[in-house]
Amino acid sequence: MEIHSNNNYLQQISEAYFKDSTLSKNTNRTNDNWFTILGASLSTFQHYTYEKRIYVPHSINDVLFIANFFIGNLLVWFLIAYAVRKIRNRYPDANQLYKRFLVTSGICLSILFSINITNVWIANSMIPSEYLIINLKNVSQYFAKVVLGIWMIAGMYEAMYQQFLLKETQKQKNELLRMQMQQQLDNLKGKVNPHFLFNSLNTLSSLIYSDPVKAEQFVEELSSVYRYMLKNNEDDLATLKEELEFANSYFILIKIRFGDGLTTSLEVDETLKKHKLPAMSLQILVDNAIKHNVISREEPLHISICTEKETLVVSNNLQKKPQTLASEKMGLNYIISKYAMVNKNGVEIDDALDYFTVRLPLIRPLDALEMKHSEAKIEISSYD
Repeated sequence: MEIHSNNNYLQQISEAYFKDSTLSKNTNRTNDNWFTILGASLSTFQHYTYEKRIYVPHSINDVLFIANFFIGNLLVWFLIAYAVRKIRNRYPDANQLYKRFLVTSGICLSILFSINITNVWIANSMIPSEYLIINLKNVSQYFAKVVLGIWMIAGMYEAMYQQFLLKETQKQKNELLRMQMQQQLDNLKGKVNPHFLFNSLNTLSSLIYSDPVKAEQFVEELSSVYRYMLKNNEDDLATLKEELEFANSYFILIKIRFGDGLTTSLEVDETLKKHKLPAMSLQILVDNAIKHNVISREEPLHISICTEKETLVVSNNLQKKPQTLASEKMGLNYIISKYAMVNKNGVEIDDALDYFTVRLPLIRPLDALEMKHSEAKIEISSYD
């Protein structure tokens, strides 16, 4: 069954999500601090070794000479990093790449050129050298090297920012997909649960007059079943033990309704009872079997629940009711969507000649805990 999402709903959740997570607020989370520190370190080292300008300090003047270039380099790189962040906040979008690159290059060139020229002038006044003389030839040669270096630096910052944009875009797409899937689940949930209530009320209505004692027992079991449904209907996962305990109560209700027309069997590995599966899966599969098959004392319906390794197998013999309309398979789609919500695949549906079988992969407790932590991280990052 293809589920169509509500366009207005998706527009609302898109606006709600992007309202507090715009790129302009997230640009400072780009992981490029390492590049700034590395650049400052390498640039400082280059000043120690290039053109034999730096000697082993023998006086206060030599120490100040070294400190001049050291402080200048740190100032250049941290001003560049600050400028890059401000420019990203001003031009955060992916389609503003060229504008961002050109503005970054221009501002960074001004920072690097002005501070380095100042450093050279201060250094030459301390320790005069032919390499530190500020003249047209030296300045023009230096400017050419600076332009090339700035383009490389701006290019590296931009490459890291593009990687950041890619991750942010993918994260937003995943979040919107999760919201869309949740809305689809809510739509299905609204259609699946009323079937159970409608059938239960019909059964209770007939029992009140035909068998008041059974009607009272039915009400007690129905309240027990609904307590479980209200407790677990909003949860993504339930333990196999919880689902089986619910199934036992649920089978009592069904047997009151159908009598000898229904038989059940449960054979489950005890070591798997802490494993998890989507909550309410057994109720949906049992209801699905009852809804689509003839049930009578002459043709009893048998529902079997067992485990095979780390898989829960639910099957029933086929004695299909005549149907004028094709089944929408709302219940099965709901279960499959629930597994998709927790990033788990492997649901198998076998519609054979005599038996209908559904195999549900059981989720190990540690895997279920990791899924819960991952969802929590997504929720937290949505509000960063």
